[in-house]
Amino acid sequence: MDRIFRLGPEGWQGALDQASNEAVEHAVAAGADPGTVAIVELAEIPLAYLTSPSVRIRAKAAGAAAWASGRPDRPGRTGR
Repeated sequence: MDRIFRLGPEGWQGALDQASNEAVEHAVAAGADPGTVAIVELAEIPLAYLTSPSVRIRAKAAGAAAWASGRPDRPGRTGR
C-alpha cells in the first residue's frame, strides 16, 4: 500500500501504525494466512512541500498462502 497520510494528533507513529494495519489487511484479503503475515517493507517519505504536516508511506506485508497452511479462508479454496 502506498498513500499519503496527513499527520494528526496521533503523529508520525499513528500514521505508521495505520499504514502497517492496512498492509496486513491487504495481504489477508489477497489470501495470506493471518497468522503468518508480517510487514516486510516500510518506507517513510516526509512531504515538506505541503501546507499541513504529511508523509507518504509505502508498506508491504506478506505471509504464507492460506490454502498452503490448510486454512480455506478464500472462496473456492480447499485445504490440501
